[in-house]
Amino acid sequence: MRTRSLIKGDVEEAVQMLRLVGGGDLFHRSFLGAGALAIALGGAHAPAHASDAVVIKLQGRIQPACGLAIESSTGEGADLNLGDISLAGRRPFSFQYSCNAGFSVLMTSARGGLAPAASAAKPAEGFAALAEYDIALDLPTDGGGAVQLACSSRQIRDGAGACGRASSLGRSAIRKTATATLSWEGEAHDRPRLAGAYSDVLTIRMTPQM
Repeated sequence: MRTRSLIKGDVEEAVQMLRLVGGGDLFHRSFLGAGALAIALGGAHAPAHASDAVVIKLQGRIQPACGLAIESSTGEGADLNLGDISLAGRRPFSFQYSCNAGFSVLMTSARGGLAPAASAAKPAEGFAALAEYDIALDLPTDGGGAVQLACSSRQIRDGAGACGRASSLGRSAIRKTATATLSWEGEAHDRPRLAGAYSDVLTIRMTPQM
């Protein structure tokens, strides 16, 4: 069989023949089959770095947080009516809290005790202007144990003292119930109090620690 040299134009013609005809004589079939195979292999080669798996690293984060809730009409706080504070008494209360990390606790009293309204006249000499109280707080934590605090209202005024501060030492507390008890002494005979409304603002703050 007579053969001839193939130049660029011949190869292009051969490829066109393969695409359009797909047949021909023995020479064409042999050459074009090999040429088609070469072209197919050239198009199917994978990059040298190809793999049969893709590894994707996923990352996320949960921010440390604490939340507290106590039953009230406003959803932000609660009013506790202590009744007649001229008589000794106790008033327990509870609230729900959750910390997804270790946390610190801070208790503060705005006035250092139950005091008359700011607009009330200053008590005369010999009368008590403040009715102090004590608070005991118990905060259970995950894995057992609890954070416990016991302070007088004077000790936690404006958060200045160390008594109202504590740490859970890294223990979280998920969906727990805190219990607390307020207690106060009755009116002292040598230091009576004037009639009227007495109030204070007690704040319990929990802050996550990482």
